[in-house]
Amino acid sequence: MSIVFDLERANQLSLLPDKDLVDLCPLIESYQVTKSHIHKDQYIETDFDLVITSFANAFFQTNLETGLFVWNPTPKEQIFLSKININNQEEALLKMYVARSKDLTANQTNNINCSRQKCHDNNCNFIPNYPKIFFDVNTAEPLQPWLPIEKIEDLLD
Repeated sequence: MSIVFDLERANQLSLLPDKDLVDLCPLIESYQVTKSHIHKDQYIETDFDLVITSFANAFFQTNLETGLFVWNPTPKEQIFLSKININNQEEALLKMYVARSKDLTANQTNNINCSRQKCHDNNCNFIPNYPKIFFDVNTAEPLQPWLPIEKIEDLLD
């Protein structure tokens, strides 16, 4: 059994590479031609080696009056946060997880479905905008393919 947090609630996960890093990289052939209208704002596994996200992303909700994202974990989510020693928003922002891009792509091998309603390709291989992180109920550790950022070296070849 596992607990899952869907980062979709926050809409804050950014897979965009750092501008300074992009400036240092040689120009590579664009994949834009292969992108369909359905996936125009998504990325493929070759865009990034790793995806890193803050755990806090899962606990933001849109304030309907202001349109701003606000930190607002539910009581059930607060219980889980306390189990992993997170007591506030700042601590949650510092809790980072990492996964290989290729392990997050929507395909049958990864058993990940594309989150786009109009996409009917079970092997589109795009990285969902809002990946899910599953946690072990007993240990509160993330399940594969995710690792705590402290273990990032385990993912480096």
